Amino acid sequence: MVNPYKTSPNYDQTKSAPFTGLTILALVSVLTLVAGIIARLHRLWVVVYLGINYYSYSVSQQSGQLAIEIIQFLPALVSFPCFVVWSYISHRHLRNRFAQSELYQHWLGILGYVIPVVSLFMPYLYIRELYECYRDVSTDMDFSKPPLVRPAILLWWVFTFLSFTMINIDAFIMESQGSLIPEFDGAQTFFSILSNIAVIYVIYGIEQCRRYALITLEPIKHL
Repeated sequence: MVNPYKTSPNYDQTKSAPFTGLTILALVSVLTLVAGIIARLHRLWVVVYLGINYYSYSVSQQSGQLAIEIIQFLPALVSFPCFVVWSYISHRHLRNRFAQSELYQHWLGILGYVIPVVSLFMPYLYIRELYECYRDVSTDMDFSKPPLVRPAILLWWVFTFLSFTMINIDAFIMESQGSLIPEFDGAQTFFSILSNIAVIYVIYGIEQCRRYALITLEPIKHL
């Protein structure tokens, strides 16, 4: 079978995978997701185990709760932008460095999250394509590929969808009743935690394949 990728036939399989700028973006995204998971677990403990309205609890704790409140927003404020940039540049490299032509448009990796209707499915398809292409590029590489990445991508998107659905329900309840129902708040927090765990594994799986795929390239400047 003809290899469609721009690879070197004499690459060194003992060479370590390069640590690139994209790897740093992935690490920042993962670390902030982990911090967000810890903060979300605390919120889950408050609303499920203690059965307390989280906002009332936060007010009662005053300044001691502020750090946890800030950390909860790290995935949205830091991790998500890093994830989008990382996936966008990684996707562009598939065309520029590996001669892949039958790809989704690169800009869908950014605008696909905000375009109505398209945002319901495009992020999942975009990330799935990203993984599958890098997996195929690194097929002959001698390293242990993380298993079950494709199912993890589906779980990430399902849990993300459920989390945002619960956020909208919470917002409606907050507007109509002036307070949150702990059960709904707990469900949203739970789905958010699962989504974050899934995307951490997805980032790890894709980044492993991407970094090892770079070993096969002719010597060029890596990003």
